[in-house]
Amino acid sequence: MESFPYRSVKCRATISSIRRRFKQVSIFFIVSLLISIHQNANAWVYSLGLVRSSTTALDYSGNIYVHTSKGLLSVDSNGNYRWQLDINGLDAGRDPSGRAQRHPVISPDGIVVYGDTYITAVDVNNGNKLWDYRTDGWSTAPTISPNGDIYIGNSYRSPVARQERLLALNSNGSFKWEFLPVDTGTSWKGVTAQASVSADGSIYFGSQNGIFYALNQDGSL
Repeated sequence: MESFPYRSVKCRATISSIRRRFKQVSIFFIVSLLISIHQNANAWVYSLGLVRSSTTALDYSGNIYVHTSKGLLSVDSNGNYRWQLDINGLDAGRDPSGRAQRHPVISPDGIVVYGDTYITAVDVNNGNKLWDYRTDGWSTAPTISPNGDIYIGNSYRSPVARQERLLALNSNGSFKWEFLPVDTGTSWKGVTAQASVSADGSIYFGSQNGIFYALNQDGSL
């Protein structure tokens, strides 16, 4: 049978070319990866354990605050531990289900405010608890106005029936006012999303029965 040796040479040349190309691509990938790692030298990982339904909050110094299964945790911008406050264990029966959705928010004067059944204020510098306010029910993430007032959508059960409201607290944690959404005859009228506050102090939020509100700072329409 007649053989064609040039084909074998051409095949070996093709394989060699593929290998060189593969090495070039591999080297390019490795170099790109090293450059990416170098450019992101500030990246880090911090083990939190079980994280509850919580967003993170950042202060002006880049410190980070997040609610975990162990309480409110603060780490610096490099991922170094700063402090931890065991919110879960401060009050017996505060959250027996472990399902509280605590979303920390930073106030203008450097206080972390977050909570659910209890709204809690914490000093950002050392993690000391400053005050508690009992809402007696489920609450949204707090919103803090420029003057330090705190607004929370809250649903709680009174001796008569379930009550839905927007709750306003003073910066020291004392009650300021509450606004009850208009009853349109529907089953639900709760304030289930975080409110917004404009530069002039107007408060904006919606309720489950399809009504959107704009309130003055004193809670009036």
